[in-house]
Amino acid sequence: MPIETIGYKTTEPVPETGEPIVLKKPSKKDIREILYRRDADKLLRTNRAVFSTLAGDTSLDFQVGSDGGFYIDFAAGKVNLGLDFWEMKEDGVTDEQLLWGWGHELGHFWDLQDDPEGLLINFKRMREVARNIAPKARAILEKKTDKLPAWMDKVEPVNPEKPDGEKMSGLDFYIYKQIHTLYNCLDDIYVNKRVGRKLPQYLIEGTDDKGTPYQSAPVKVMYRDHLFPTNRDKRGEVPEPGKPYNIIDLPRSKQLPYYLLRRRMVPDQNIIISNEVEQAITTPVIGDVTIEQLVETLTTPQIVDGKEQNKASKRYHYYQSVIEPKFLEFLIQDFEDMPPPEKPEDFDKGDGEPGEGDPSDAEPGEGDPSDADPKEGDGEPGKGEPKEGKGGKKSNDPWGDKNPSTPTNPIDEQTIEDFLKHREEQKKKDVLEKYRKKQADQLTPGERAQKATRDADKSFAQKHDIPLKAMREYRQLTEQVEGQKERLAALFEKVIVKLQKQIEMAWERYYTSGRFDTQKFVNKYGALMARKETLLFIPFDNLPVHERRQFIEKLKFKPDEFRFRFVLDNSGSMGGPNINALKAIVVAFMESFATFEDKVERLFKIHSFKQPPLSVNSQVILYGNEDRSRQVKPLRATKTKKIDKEQERVARIKAFSAIDAKDGATYDSPAWDIVIDTISPDDEKRIKSGELIDIAVGITDGGSDSEQATRDNLAVIEKKGVVSRGLQIVDKPDLEKFDSTDDMKIFDRIWGAQGERIFDIEELYGVMERLLEAIITSVDFTCEVD
Repeated sequence: MPIETIGYKTTEPVPETGEPIVLKKPSKKDIREILYRRDADKLLRTNRAVFSTLAGDTSLDFQVGSDGGFYIDFAAGKVNLGLDFWEMKEDGVTDEQLLWGWGHELGHFWDLQDDPEGLLINFKRMREVARNIAPKARAILEKKTDKLPAWMDKVEPVNPEKPDGEKMSGLDFYIYKQIHTLYNCLDDIYVNKRVGRKLPQYLIEGTDDKGTPYQSAPVKVMYRDHLFPTNRDKRGEVPEPGKPYNIIDLPRSKQLPYYLLRRRMVPDQNIIISNEVEQAITTPVIGDVTIEQLVETLTTPQIVDGKEQNKASKRYHYYQSVIEPKFLEFLIQDFEDMPPPEKPEDFDKGDGEPGEGDPSDAEPGEGDPSDADPKEGDGEPGKGEPKEGKGGKKSNDPWGDKNPSTPTNPIDEQTIEDFLKHREEQKKKDVLEKYRKKQADQLTPGERAQKATRDADKSFAQKHDIPLKAMREYRQLTEQVEGQKERLAALFEKVIVKLQKQIEMAWERYYTSGRFDTQKFVNKYGALMARKETLLFIPFDNLPVHERRQFIEKLKFKPDEFRFRFVLDNSGSMGGPNINALKAIVVAFMESFATFEDKVERLFKIHSFKQPPLSVNSQVILYGNEDRSRQVKPLRATKTKKIDKEQERVARIKAFSAIDAKDGATYDSPAWDIVIDTISPDDEKRIKSGELIDIAVGITDGGSDSEQATRDNLAVIEKKGVVSRGLQIVDKPDLEKFDSTDDMKIFDRIWGAQGERIFDIEELYGVMERLLEAIITSVDFTCEVD
């Protein structure tokens, strides 16, 4: 979709005025969001391992940012991948090249990690050099015009976030950015080599077995056709064979860094530069070593003996003593040769001052390649050489630098200071961690166990995006209902006993039927099998594996699944003691279900049973306002799948934390709709065959705002074979004057004999326990061998 077609929309005329509302043309930031975010997210998802490799840190969280910029939040461990280059897709840039662009930006952070102090010192030194040169530049310019433009004298803070900090004039900023462009181009060569060593498809150094130099095609094309396009009027155009890259019309102080970078990235294309720059590049500067050879050596990462060379300060030492003096000489000559700066009135219209306006609103390719605001710490020629900048100025107009474009180098002074601050904070954390470890060593065993539980809960909550407050409340309630859990455990223990009895009876039938006649087994246990009374003494757990498997794999239990559905009133009237009791009930039962499943699993694991033959599946549904019925804990998809205990625990805690009594009404029929929707035709068959026991309990303290619909739903549920019960919590009445309220009458009409009223919240747990016990004791467990 061409960018030009986006954003020009109008609405219908406003009735009061009859004038249409014209929507403002979207900024480039908005356009990036519309066109590129989805593709960028996809590229990130499919290449997360690549970014972890580049960063050397698997703990970082990579995300595509909404503001287009590339930065790292050190405290949060998040990397924001920008959308700066994505408009280049319209000029033919591929996903492979965009991936390299992200990798290149991330690569700048290697210098930050290796030598933040060296980077910070160089930023300050470059500003000092700029201030020293500024008076000489000003004297040259004043000879050409009677008055310099206002922006040159305007003093602004180096860091806008520190208005009272260090300040510079516009001319200081201009010179500073030219110097920074030199260092940024040289840093890019170093970064590109390191990216290539991490990701072979971007390798730009060394030779193959045949002696052919490696030169990554995606990287070469990116520089040749997009970043430094051969046709400076059009990005993305493939040059004719033999056509050189011509930058002789640029100031010499730009020719030098541009040549060094582009020549290294596109070695098979000639570059036309001025004689003075060519002489500076080819003349030996140290012994017989030229500037180009020196740069090649200094930007080649050393991984064994010369690892110190990787540090920015080491490279900068040579740059400052050998390359920078020649660059500054060219810069002064450029001031001599520059046309006079524009009249002051041309700069007082609000878009010419350094740092003003939204740099992301510039047109594609707008401004000079080094047009980034020096205060942003940039100078990288990352946008190519466009045809025109603002105001119709040609791209080689040096004064175009006053109009900032989008920064592409993510390292500025603020980033370095943030990194150093984070590193210092990390050191403090390490000291604190050592102190805490020492304190932990002094804890009693009980205190250590409590701390381990708290730490484990905190880690679990963070991993699964559970509020720590909810996690702690769940843990507290779990401990409070320990007594109730024990009583439920005793109830479920009856089920375990029944299962064991059925296994023993099945084994007797299996043996006596003649289907199992292993002589070794008979010789070993024949005496015990002779009489039915001694059959129970056979150490079934110790049977040979193949014998147990042959028997166990043929077992089939009825029922093989319990489903327990909580349909809970979440209206405001349930607040206070009622909601707390409701939460305790949910915690006690669901934790007991989990404990029961663990016991069943252990019982059959020793018999190599692939899947426990009996499971408890729970569901929690909340209702209140008419449109607020929701399933906060769904049933597991199918009992045949292995139970993910960790995810089940997450589901229990999240369901518990959703119970908050914040709704206003009591529309319960939509909640029972959810129950109906989660009873499949196969479930109905299993209920009728006795394989599935399905129980649904509704708990409320009121009546119903959807009485008839609820009654209809319960009739459907009953027809499907689900056991449904209703519990109503009401205030204890004055027995002499007791009279049913409207809510009680509604409840009675809905539930009839299947409903029970509770006058004291303390009774709720006992009623629930009796309900479950009545159902379990009524179930006739059977065990057959196919």
